[in-house]
Amino acid sequence: MKVFVIGDLIIDIYHQGEILGTCVEGPRFLPKTVKHEISRVSAGGAGFLVRNMLALGGDVVFLTCVGGDDYAKEEAALSHNRLKKIVLKDPKRKTTVKERFWAGGQKVLAWDRLDNKFVSPAIEEKILNFVKNHIKEADKIIVSDYRHGLITKSLAGKLVRLAKTNQKPIYIDSQVAQSEANHVWYRGADLFCLNAKEAKSIDPEFTGGELKKSLARIQKILQTENVVLKMGDKGSVSLLGKKFIKTPASKTKAVDATGAGDAFFAALAVSKNLTERELGIANAWAGLKTTLYGTQTPSLSDLKKY
Repeated sequence: MKVFVIGDLIIDIYHQGEILGTCVEGPRFLPKTVKHEISRVSAGGAGFLVRNMLALGGDVVFLTCVGGDDYAKEEAALSHNRLKKIVLKDPKRKTTVKERFWAGGQKVLAWDRLDNKFVSPAIEEKILNFVKNHIKEADKIIVSDYRHGLITKSLAGKLVRLAKTNQKPIYIDSQVAQSEANHVWYRGADLFCLNAKEAKSIDPEFTGGELKKSLARIQKILQTENVVLKMGDKGSVSLLGKKFIKTPASKTKAVDATGAGDAFFAALAVSKNLTERELGIANAWAGLKTTLYGTQTPSLSDLKKY
């Protein structure tokens, strides 16, 4: 599959260390001193989604934006012979950076540098023009909206209309971690990939008890054919048209759930079909991700062994 991904690139910085002592003055769960062991810098957010797609064999065009700071240079490390990047630069913005500190097998601190204001109309127009000019080359359009300002309400609607006009499937994954749901901006898209919190934000009546009815209501609200609900260690449930599918989680020894949702969505994004088999593969891939710390991606060989 040749997939166009439009989404927020996040520079992920992962630190791991050994605890040398416990905190006396502060909360007991905090380490007092940590001896540094390793640090890794990698492409996160939509960049992590892209890395998973590439690991699964996808052919990706990635449209994103970085700021005018030194962190923007880190995007250069995201490279692959099946990846084409369109990285727009806005000197008036900060690059989104998320640092995570681990010690003794536990995450002890999350440190974020955020600039969530929307991109300028000029950058929005550049994204739209690229998609207009090249959409016929794509098999599928993927939006990974981390809500850090890349996707405006206007751009969201225009992307869906462009995909429909050109008869290209468009899949949406939009986060609600620090803001209200914006899924209605993408009304009419072919597929929405949600977690329970996002589903509840879209439909306050959402309940885990009658999932088929709940997903059917979300279908109507978003005017979509397909809704996939990620349920972590309970697997996933999907309403594809009128077909309700339950897919069990994979059996793995999880150490870090970070990025498992992106890993799941990536597997669906590069799949040529949308069936129970592909949903099972997506669950397996997400499960393999939980066996790795930080934003490391599983390998295709690991998936085949599983």
